[in-house]
Amino acid sequence: MEDLLFWINPLAYITEDQYLAWWTWVSNFVLKGLPLHLMTLSALGATFWFGAYKLRAGIGLFCFLITILCAYVHPLMRLLNLGE
Repeated sequence: MEDLLFWINPLAYITEDQYLAWWTWVSNFVLKGLPLHLMTLSALGATFWFGAYKLRAGIGLFCFLITILCAYVHPLMRLLNLGE
């Protein structure tokens, strides 16, 4: 169990500056603009594909939760002062 907790905690094996630099890069290049819109649109499309067409409600719900996460992750990061 300790190995799992060590693996989950990134500050155990990288410095705080590297961790903040990585999140800044993710925030600036992935979690806003076109890449974020494409991820959100893909997850929403997968929601309808799996939920309605394939009748897989569990996978459809999971994709819908990913859609919500994609849609609100950048505003939440801005609210928490983790991004621009």
